[in-house]
Amino acid sequence: MIRTNSKKFCENYLFYLNEENETKKFLYNFSSLHELNLDLNLSKIAINLAEKIAYDGTTGLINSELKNEIKKYNNENIKSFGQNFLYGINNPLLIICRMINDNKNDSKNRNNILDSKFTHIGVAIRDHLIYKWICVIIFVEK
Repeated sequence: MIRTNSKKFCENYLFYLNEENETKKFLYNFSSLHELNLDLNLSKIAINLAEKIAYDGTTGLINSELKNEIKKYNNENIKSFGQNFLYGINNPLLIICRMINDNKNDSKNRNNILDSKFTHIGVAIRDHLIYKWICVIIFVEK
Protein backbone atom coordinates (compact mmCIF):
# COMPACT_ATOMS: atom_id res chain seq x y z
CA MET A 1 0.00 0.00 0.00
CA ILE A 2 2.92 2.39 0.56
CA ARG A 3 3.45 2.65 -3.20
CA THR A 4 -0.16 2.49 -4.37
CA ASN A 5 -1.75 4.79 -1.77
CA SER A 6 0.86 6.46 0.41
CA LYS A 7 -1.65 8.85 2.00
CA LYS A 8 -3.80 5.95 3.23
CA PHE A 9 -0.68 4.10 4.43
CA CYS A 10 0.31 7.19 6.37
CA GLU A 11 -3.17 7.57 7.89
CA ASN A 12 -3.39 3.88 8.84
CA TYR A 13 0.14 3.15 10.01
CA LEU A 14 1.98 6.43 10.61
CA PHE A 15 -0.92 8.20 12.34
CA TYR A 16 1.28 8.90 15.38
CA LEU A 17 3.43 11.35 13.41
CA ASN A 18 2.60 15.01 13.83
CA GLU A 19 1.56 17.13 10.85
CA GLU A 20 5.00 18.78 10.65
CA ASN A 21 6.83 15.49 10.21
CA GLU A 22 8.78 15.55 6.93
CA THR A 23 7.92 11.94 6.10
CA LYS A 24 4.22 12.58 6.56
CA LYS A 25 4.36 15.68 4.35
CA PHE A 26 6.29 13.76 1.71
CA LEU A 27 3.87 10.79 1.67
CA TYR A 28 0.75 12.98 1.54
CA ASN A 29 2.04 14.51 -1.69
CA PHE A 30 3.46 11.35 -3.24
CA SER A 31 1.92 10.05 -6.50
CA SER A 32 0.74 6.46 -6.74
CA LEU A 33 3.00 3.81 -8.24
CA HIS A 34 2.64 0.24 -9.43
CA GLU A 35 2.99 -2.53 -6.88
CA LEU A 36 6.27 -4.39 -6.65
CA ASN A 37 6.21 -8.01 -7.86
CA LEU A 38 7.64 -10.57 -5.46
CA ASP A 39 10.38 -12.53 -7.22
CA LEU A 40 11.31 -15.86 -5.65
CA ASN A 41 14.81 -15.82 -7.15
CA LEU A 42 15.44 -12.41 -5.62
CA SER A 43 14.11 -13.71 -2.31
CA LYS A 44 16.60 -16.59 -2.49
CA ILE A 45 19.35 -14.01 -2.99
CA ALA A 46 18.05 -11.99 -0.06
CA ILE A 47 17.98 -15.13 2.10
CA ASN A 48 21.57 -16.03 1.18
CA LEU A 49 22.80 -12.51 1.89
CA ALA A 50 20.86 -12.24 5.16
CA GLU A 51 22.24 -15.57 6.35
CA LYS A 52 25.80 -14.60 5.40
CA ILE A 53 25.58 -11.27 7.21
CA ALA A 54 23.74 -12.81 10.18
CA TYR A 55 26.27 -15.61 10.57
CA ASP A 56 29.22 -13.20 10.47
CA GLY A 57 27.47 -10.78 12.81
CA THR A 58 28.34 -7.97 10.40
CA THR A 59 26.26 -5.21 8.82
CA GLY A 60 25.80 -4.04 5.26
CA LEU A 61 27.04 -5.37 1.97
CA ILE A 62 29.18 -4.23 -0.88
CA ASN A 63 27.24 -3.64 -4.13
CA SER A 64 29.58 -5.93 -6.06
CA GLU A 65 28.62 -8.83 -3.75
CA LEU A 66 24.95 -8.25 -4.49
CA LYS A 67 25.65 -7.98 -8.21
CA ASN A 68 27.47 -11.35 -8.12
CA GLU A 69 24.58 -12.96 -6.24
CA ILE A 70 22.06 -11.62 -8.76
CA LYS A 71 24.12 -13.10 -11.61
CA LYS A 72 24.12 -16.54 -9.93
CA TYR A 73 20.36 -16.82 -9.55
CA ASN A 74 18.86 -14.59 -12.15
CA ASN A 75 19.79 -14.68 -15.82
CA GLU A 76 17.23 -12.08 -16.84
CA ASN A 77 18.43 -8.66 -17.84
CA ILE A 78 18.41 -6.46 -14.80
CA LYS A 79 18.82 -2.78 -15.58
CA SER A 80 19.43 -1.59 -12.02
CA PHE A 81 19.10 -2.71 -8.42
CA GLY A 82 18.92 -1.37 -4.90
CA GLN A 83 19.15 -2.86 -1.44
CA ASN A 84 17.79 -2.06 1.99
CA PHE A 85 18.97 -3.49 5.30
CA LEU A 86 17.36 -3.12 8.70
CA TYR A 87 18.47 -4.66 11.96
CA GLY A 88 16.62 -5.53 15.15
CA ILE A 89 13.04 -5.83 13.85
CA ASN A 90 11.25 -8.86 12.40
CA ASN A 91 7.74 -7.45 11.86
CA PRO A 92 7.26 -6.59 8.15
CA LEU A 93 4.97 -3.62 8.75
CA LEU A 94 7.30 -2.13 11.37
CA ILE A 95 10.25 -2.66 9.04
CA ILE A 96 8.60 -0.63 6.26
CA CYS A 97 7.47 2.06 8.74
CA ARG A 98 11.02 2.38 10.05
CA MET A 99 12.54 2.48 6.57
CA ILE A 100 10.05 5.10 5.40
CA ASN A 101 10.15 7.33 8.48
CA ASP A 102 13.75 8.28 8.98
CA ASN A 103 13.17 12.03 8.47
CA LYS A 104 15.94 12.42 5.92
CA ASN A 105 15.25 13.92 2.53
CA ASP A 106 18.02 11.75 1.07
CA SER A 107 16.82 8.50 2.62
CA LYS A 108 18.20 5.60 0.58
CA ASN A 109 15.73 3.19 2.17
CA ARG A 110 12.70 5.37 1.43
CA ASN A 111 13.99 6.18 -2.04
CA ASN A 112 14.36 2.49 -2.91
CA ILE A 113 10.87 1.65 -1.65
CA LEU A 114 9.30 4.50 -3.61
CA ASP A 115 11.48 4.42 -6.72
CA SER A 116 9.23 4.09 -9.78
CA LYS A 117 11.88 2.27 -11.83
CA PHE A 118 11.89 -0.76 -9.52
CA THR A 119 9.45 -3.47 -10.56
CA HIS A 120 10.46 -6.56 -8.57
CA ILE A 121 11.45 -7.29 -5.00
CA GLY A 122 13.04 -10.06 -2.95
CA VAL A 123 12.78 -10.13 0.85
CA ALA A 124 14.32 -12.08 3.71
CA ILE A 125 14.20 -11.79 7.50
CA ARG A 126 16.66 -13.89 9.48
CA ASP A 127 18.15 -14.15 12.96
CA HIS A 128 21.26 -12.02 13.44
CA LEU A 129 24.14 -12.89 15.74
CA ILE A 130 24.36 -9.41 17.31
CA TYR A 131 21.21 -7.45 16.39
CA LYS A 132 18.73 -10.34 16.85
CA TRP A 133 17.15 -9.78 13.40
CA ILE A 134 18.19 -8.70 9.94
CA CYS A 135 15.90 -7.79 7.06
CA VAL A 136 17.28 -7.68 3.52
CA ILE A 137 15.19 -6.23 0.71
CA ILE A 138 16.43 -6.30 -2.88
CA PHE A 139 14.80 -4.12 -5.52
CA VAL A 140 15.37 -4.53 -9.25
CA GLU A 141 14.36 -2.90 -12.46
CA LYS A 142 13.79 -5.43 -15.26
